[in-house]
Amino acid sequence: MPSLALDVIPQAMAQFRRDWPRVTFEVHTHHHDDLVRSLIERETDLAIVYTPPPHPRLTSAVLAQGELVAFAPAQAFGDVGDRLPLDQLADRDLIGVAATGPIGDVLTRAALERGIAYREAVSVQTFFIAARLAQLEGGVTVVDEFTARASQSPDFNWFRTDPPLEFTISWVTLEDRQPSKVVRQFLRTFSDVLEAVRDTGS
Repeated sequence: MPSLALDVIPQAMAQFRRDWPRVTFEVHTHHHDDLVRSLIERETDLAIVYTPPPHPRLTSAVLAQGELVAFAPAQAFGDVGDRLPLDQLADRDLIGVAATGPIGDVLTRAALERGIAYREAVSVQTFFIAARLAQLEGGVTVVDEFTARASQSPDFNWFRTDPPLEFTISWVTLEDRQPSKVVRQFLRTFSDVLEAVRDTGS
């Protein structure tokens, strides 16, 4: 997942390689739609993804929960407390993200349930591009918390929403190609780093 590759996965790899220096990695980032093909064609041994797609040849396990967050100028919403009411996005121009797979449905579903309408002034392909464009334009977007954490600055912040826009973070592999002992150890390291990252910041 490109968002996790910005910071969390490199941190986990660096920590893991301090204890296992002879282990080698080959890291790829794929969009959600490429995931199944990459695993079935054995280009990838294991994937770490947001809300993995169901498939009869794949097996997965949840590592953690994450949230989509609003990413905007620090004073864009005034004093909103711990969480930003989702209706604060109503009638705003948002920078949308087109290629997010099932994770994108989280915001769409929550907005529909509450009758919230917003405008996608621009639509891009990745959370990182959305976050960067928001910074350059002084605009608002909704991205995963890990992209937001990696992109925040003193004048640009991220806001958890009410209701929470939650998704899962899972590992996925072929059903007949279960993770090795070393891979499972890396997944434990990754989970520890993920928890530490989520415990910092807002």
